Amino acid sequence: MADPSFLLDGMLGSLSRWLRLLGYDAEYVRDASDREMLSLLQGNDRLLLTRDRQLAERAGDRGVLITVTDLNSQLVWLENRIGLRLQPDLRR
Repeated sequence: MADPSFLLDGMLGSLSRWLRLLGYDAEYVRDASDREMLSLLQGNDRLLLTRDRQLAERAGDRGVLITVTDLNSQLVWLENRIGLRLQPDLRR
């Protein structure tokens, strides 16, 4: 199974950096409306990571609501929720 790709909203800048360091395709969009974020999801297989409950709900099964606030907890939560690999792939 291929690694997931992510789209992260403006509330998750630190998480987006760490996901990229771990080798994931993570697009961070800092200043976008909910409508723009949902539009960016169209035509790709990314998961939307957000701290905005309404945006996560509007994204349906591709929206992932991040409820924890500190970076370490966010990474561990994603590891448990979607099987995120927390060790970098040094072959890339």
